Amino acid sequence: SIEPQNARSSIDPSGQDITSYFDGSAFSWPSNWLLNVPTNIYAVRIEVTRGATPDLAGNYDYVLNTWIKQCAANDITCPAYNDTSTFANTKINYSSVTPGDTATLSRTFSLSPIYHQDFDTFYFGWTTATGGATQNVTITRFGLNFIQ
Repeated sequence: SIEPQNARSSIDPSGQDITSYFDGSAFSWPSNWLLNVPTNIYAVRIEVTRGATPDLAGNYDYVLNTWIKQCAANDITCPAYNDTSTFANTKINYSSVTPGDTATLSRTFSLSPIYHQDFDTFYFGWTTATGGATQNVTITRFGLNFIQ
């Protein structure tokens, strides 16, 4: 595809599942894994690798990897993934220093030269639940780096 796509869980590596982004049950997490009952804490890392040269069709390859790590309930310090861990060091390419730690979500896609040029500007943010859905998310120790 020449348009951006969201990453999909490893339970659907072909990316055909268009109904959900991630199903925690693939990791034996409860269906309410994002709800704060008990206080569920996760460490999340996202890497976007932007292709530097076009392929034979003239498109640019991108790899979007996301790791979601479950911390101990009610332990905001999350010692296994705290600020001193390799996981939290966003100044390095995590996938290259931890080759055995497969991303929770992954997608490889190509962008046309026009979309590739548009990707020169990167917007990062969060959306909110609407309708009958509710959410209460606390984001701490957020970091963002661009590796060249």
